[in-house]
Amino acid sequence: MFQNLPHLTSAILCLRLIRESDLEDLWEIYSNPIHFQMTPNTSTQNKETLRKRIGHFQRDFDKKKRLFLGVECRGKLIGVLEVFDHKKRSASVTIGYRIHHTFWNQGLASQAVSLLCHFLLEERQIKTIVAFVLSENQASQQVLLKNDFQQVGQVEEVWKGLGQVSLLQFERKQ
Repeated sequence: MFQNLPHLTSAILCLRLIRESDLEDLWEIYSNPIHFQMTPNTSTQNKETLRKRIGHFQRDFDKKKRLFLGVECRGKLIGVLEVFDHKKRSASVTIGYRIHHTFWNQGLASQAVSLLCHFLLEERQIKTIVAFVLSENQASQQVLLKNDFQQVGQVEEVWKGLGQVSLLQFERKQ
């Protein structure tokens, strides 16, 4: 799973390492509360904190904890994909994603998740990809359904910024 950082491309998107040169584009995402209405709040109001977080993306990958990929469209970083909770025994991972709001409803999140799923299932031999979504987040549910995920249950969690939340659990199996 953590052999090397992938660089995945389609006709429109590139999923790639997030670099310090992406700071301004990343700042547009992480400093805007609208991008965290339906996810745990990992926003920041300090650009220097965000600059350090970029370095942590590589560190977390090297420690085999998380994979963060930037979603680039036409030379601009428009989103972030995350792969975490890798379980070797069951060959499963959990994914999360956020796209800058000016790029919502254009099919870009669906394309990014499609690229990521193909990579995980075909190149990394992951057998199950899991995602958790707030029941009111219809757009994210559609992204998952378009990518052959099935709703398999519901869980309760505590999310930073939102407190106790009820989440729909989706899975895509190989």
